[in-house]
Amino acid sequence: VISSLSPVWVLIFASLAGLERFSRGKILGLTVCLTGVVFLTNLRPTHPGPGPSLKGDLFSLCSSLAFASGTVLGKKLTGRFGAVGINAMSYSVGVLLIAPLGAHDLWSANLAKITSSGWLALTYMAVGSSVLAYIVYFWAMRTAGATRVAAFSYLQPPLVTLMGMAFLHEHLSWPETACGAVILAGVFLTERG
Repeated sequence: VISSLSPVWVLIFASLAGLERFSRGKILGLTVCLTGVVFLTNLRPTHPGPGPSLKGDLFSLCSSLAFASGTVLGKKLTGRFGAVGINAMSYSVGVLLIAPLGAHDLWSANLAKITSSGWLALTYMAVGSSVLAYIVYFWAMRTAGATRVAAFSYLQPPLVTLMGMAFLHEHLSWPETACGAVILAGVFLTERG
C-alpha cells in the first residue's frame, strides 16, 4: 500500500514544482485508485513469515518518494533531452551508485554456471521490462502530465491478477473483480481530471 502512494506523491511534487495543479478529478481519481489497491491487497491471506516491519515500511516509503521525485524530474528534463537520453542518464547514474555495492558479489559469482535461460531472463529484465518500459514512460510524459502517466502504475495489481490467472491458473474472486473495477475507474477519473 505504501508503494501505491507514488502517484499521489507525483501529484504533490509536480504541483510544488509548478508543473501541474491540483484538480478535483485528479484527487478523486487517485483516491479511488488508492482505495481499490488497499482493498485488493487485503483480500489475499498473508503468508507465514516475519511480516511487515518499520524498516521495510521506511524502505517502501523511500522507494515511493524516489520514484515520484524521478518522475517529476524526468518530466522537467524529457523535453530537453528526450526519453532515450533521460533513460541513458538514469541508468548510468544508477550503475555508478550501485556498482560499489555489487562489485564483490559480481567478482565472486561463477558466471559460467548461469544457464542460457538465466542469461535470457536477465536480458529480458534489463531490456524489456526496464529500458524499453522507461523509454515509453518518459516518452508518454512529454505529452501527458506526470500524474496522468504515474496513475497507470495503479493498473499493476489488476494486470498481475490477470497474469496470475493466465499463467498460474489462479482463480479470481468477485471481490477481486470489484477492486479491479474500482482501480480502473480511478485511473479513468485521474486521466479525465
